[in-house]
Amino acid sequence: MNYKEIIIMNLILSKIKCTEIAKYLNENINHVYHIKRKYNLLVQKQNYKMTFSEKQEQLLLSGKIGDGNYKKNGKSCYFRISHSEKDLDFLNLSYKIFDSYVSKGGILETTSAGFNKEKMYYFSTKSSIDLLFFKNLSIEKTILKLNDFGLVLLILDDGWKSNSSIQLSSGKLTKEQILLLISQFEKFGFKNISIVGKRNDIYFSTINNNLFKESIYKYNLENLNIVKRKILTLK
Repeated sequence: MNYKEIIIMNLILSKIKCTEIAKYLNENINHVYHIKRKYNLLVQKQNYKMTFSEKQEQLLLSGKIGDGNYKKNGKSCYFRISHSEKDLDFLNLSYKIFDSYVSKGGILETTSAGFNKEKMYYFSTKSSIDLLFFKNLSIEKTILKLNDFGLVLLILDDGWKSNSSIQLSSGKLTKEQILLLISQFEKFGFKNISIVGKRNDIYFSTINNNLFKESIYKYNLENLNIVKRKILTLK
């Protein structure tokens, strides 16, 4: 797969017409259609019926707070997850959890925005009106629906190891939403959690390290590179 094919694939998956892609890239229309057939990038039904398992729901919830994206598609929407190359096994885990709900494009390669142009990988779910529930759910209600699996996913997605403890980016959460998220962690036994720095990051004292590890083993996540890097090296 060359760089030009990647561009064409991304435009097709963005629901841009093949004729418009050909005109924009000054590309032969038959070549654009060839890419579409080659990688089986068929238009997904917008009314695909979905019934979610607990793990699928937690991925959708944690992704709403973390790095996942909900994209509108007509009267429905789809969900997209992306990770860097070093965390490709974490993306593969999410891919397997969503299983038959993944779009026919599968896992695709792209590059990140910005100066470094890091190699990234992503996949999208099929479009469904059932995903609108999660897209339209308020941040407060999303936080309250997170269980220990969803909270661990959030740590793996937006957290990092800081010396011998874990810190979590609060992203665009308000101060009230950060406090609500902290209280949700406390419901599952985490303690001594504080807000630090100008960005209002969430700091977990080292007293939580064993609980993080217990959660990892509970859900059989110990073989993921991201887990080994962030969690299993905690003392």
